[in-house]
Amino acid sequence: MSLFVMLTALYSIYAGARSNISVCRASDLAPAQAMMGSVFGCMAVFIGVLLILCARDLQNRGSIVMWEGVLRLVAGSIMMYFTTRDTSGTMSRSRPLFDLIVGLVYVVALPIALERSPLYLLLDRLR
Repeated sequence: MSLFVMLTALYSIYAGARSNISVCRASDLAPAQAMMGSVFGCMAVFIGVLLILCARDLQNRGSIVMWEGVLRLVAGSIMMYFTTRDTSGTMSRSRPLFDLIVGLVYVVALPIALERSPLYLLLDRLR
Protein backbone atom coordinates (compact mmCIF):
# COMPACT_ATOMS: atom_id res chain seq x y z
CA MET A 1 0.00 0.00 0.00
CA SER A 2 2.90 2.36 0.74
CA LEU A 3 4.13 2.04 -2.84
CA PHE A 4 0.69 2.87 -4.22
CA VAL A 5 0.41 5.94 -1.98
CA MET A 6 3.92 7.01 -3.01
CA LEU A 7 3.17 6.64 -6.74
CA THR A 8 -0.08 8.57 -6.51
CA ALA A 9 1.72 11.24 -4.47
CA LEU A 10 4.33 11.62 -7.20
CA TYR A 11 1.54 11.92 -9.75
CA SER A 12 -0.12 14.65 -7.66
CA ILE A 13 3.14 16.60 -7.58
CA TYR A 14 3.52 16.19 -11.34
CA ALA A 15 -0.09 17.24 -12.02
CA GLY A 16 0.21 20.27 -9.74
CA ALA A 17 3.46 21.42 -11.30
CA ARG A 18 2.01 20.90 -14.78
CA SER A 19 -1.04 22.95 -13.83
CA ASN A 20 1.15 25.83 -12.65
CA ILE A 21 3.28 25.71 -15.78
CA SER A 22 0.16 25.69 -17.97
CA VAL A 23 -1.21 28.72 -16.14
CA CYS A 24 2.06 30.59 -16.60
CA ARG A 25 2.13 29.83 -20.32
CA ALA A 26 -1.52 30.69 -21.01
CA SER A 27 -1.89 34.33 -21.89
CA ASP A 28 -5.62 34.21 -22.63
CA LEU A 29 -6.80 33.22 -19.16
CA ALA A 30 -8.90 35.59 -17.12
CA PRO A 31 -7.25 36.54 -13.81
CA ALA A 32 -9.77 34.47 -11.82
CA GLN A 33 -9.09 31.37 -13.95
CA ALA A 34 -5.34 31.86 -13.70
CA MET A 35 -5.54 32.28 -9.94
CA MET A 36 -7.69 29.16 -9.46
CA GLY A 37 -5.47 27.07 -11.72
CA SER A 38 -2.40 28.18 -9.83
CA VAL A 39 -3.95 27.69 -6.39
CA PHE A 40 -5.20 24.20 -7.24
CA GLY A 41 -1.81 23.35 -8.73
CA CYS A 42 -0.06 24.41 -5.53
CA MET A 43 -2.56 22.44 -3.45
CA ALA A 44 -1.91 19.32 -5.54
CA VAL A 45 1.85 19.68 -4.98
CA PHE A 46 1.28 20.16 -1.25
CA ILE A 47 -0.96 17.09 -1.03
CA GLY A 48 1.61 15.09 -2.98
CA VAL A 49 4.36 16.03 -0.54
CA LEU A 50 2.07 15.26 2.39
CA LEU A 51 1.25 11.83 0.94
CA ILE A 52 4.95 11.04 0.50
CA LEU A 53 5.47 11.75 4.19
CA CYS A 54 2.43 9.62 5.05
CA ALA A 55 3.60 6.71 2.89
CA ARG A 56 6.72 6.44 5.03
CA ASP A 57 4.62 5.60 8.12
CA LEU A 58 1.12 4.48 7.18
CA GLN A 59 0.43 2.94 10.58
CA ASN A 60 0.57 6.35 12.26
CA ARG A 61 -0.44 8.59 9.35
CA GLY A 62 -3.06 6.43 7.65
CA SER A 63 -5.91 8.73 8.66
CA ILE A 64 -4.48 11.48 6.46
CA VAL A 65 -4.38 9.11 3.49
CA MET A 66 -7.94 7.98 4.28
CA TRP A 67 -9.15 11.59 4.22
CA GLU A 68 -7.28 12.11 0.95
CA GLY A 69 -9.29 9.18 -0.40
CA VAL A 70 -12.51 10.89 0.64
CA LEU A 71 -11.31 14.12 -0.97
CA ARG A 72 -10.52 12.30 -4.21
CA LEU A 73 -13.94 10.64 -4.26
CA VAL A 74 -15.72 13.96 -3.73
CA ALA A 75 -13.53 15.89 -6.19
CA GLY A 76 -13.71 13.11 -8.78
CA SER A 77 -17.50 13.02 -8.50
CA ILE A 78 -17.77 16.78 -8.93
CA MET A 79 -15.40 16.74 -11.91
CA MET A 80 -17.25 13.79 -13.49
CA TYR A 81 -20.55 15.64 -13.09
CA PHE A 82 -19.21 18.66 -14.96
CA THR A 83 -17.52 16.59 -17.68
CA THR A 84 -20.80 14.79 -18.41
CA ARG A 85 -22.53 18.16 -18.73
CA ASP A 86 -19.84 19.54 -21.08
CA THR A 87 -21.50 19.96 -24.46
CA SER A 88 -18.35 21.19 -26.20
CA GLY A 89 -16.52 17.91 -25.63
CA THR A 90 -13.37 19.67 -24.42
CA MET A 91 -13.27 18.13 -20.94
CA SER A 92 -11.65 14.73 -20.60
CA ARG A 93 -13.19 12.08 -18.35
CA SER A 94 -9.84 10.43 -17.66
CA ARG A 95 -8.79 12.76 -14.82
CA PRO A 96 -11.99 12.40 -12.76
CA LEU A 97 -12.01 8.66 -13.43
CA PHE A 98 -8.42 8.42 -12.17
CA ASP A 99 -9.31 10.35 -9.01
CA LEU A 100 -12.36 8.16 -8.39
CA ILE A 101 -10.30 4.97 -8.75
CA VAL A 102 -7.50 6.22 -6.49
CA GLY A 103 -10.00 7.44 -3.91
CA LEU A 104 -11.78 4.11 -3.95
CA VAL A 105 -8.50 2.23 -3.49
CA TYR A 106 -7.55 4.49 -0.58
CA VAL A 107 -10.94 4.13 1.13
CA VAL A 108 -11.33 0.37 0.56
CA ALA A 109 -7.77 -1.02 0.58
CA LEU A 110 -6.16 1.14 3.25
CA PRO A 111 -8.32 -0.15 6.14
CA ILE A 112 -7.64 -3.71 4.97
CA ALA A 113 -3.89 -3.12 4.72
CA LEU A 114 -3.71 -1.44 8.13
CA GLU A 115 -6.19 -3.85 9.75
CA ARG A 116 -8.31 -1.00 11.09
CA SER A 117 -11.88 -0.01 10.57
CA PRO A 118 -12.54 2.81 8.09
CA LEU A 119 -14.29 4.75 10.86
CA TYR A 120 -11.24 4.49 13.13
CA LEU A 121 -9.06 5.84 10.33
CA LEU A 122 -11.45 8.73 9.65
CA LEU A 123 -11.56 9.56 13.36
CA ASP A 124 -7.78 9.10 13.72
CA ARG A 125 -8.05 6.41 16.38
CA LEU A 126 -5.27 3.90 16.84
CA ARG A 127 -7.44 0.85 17.65
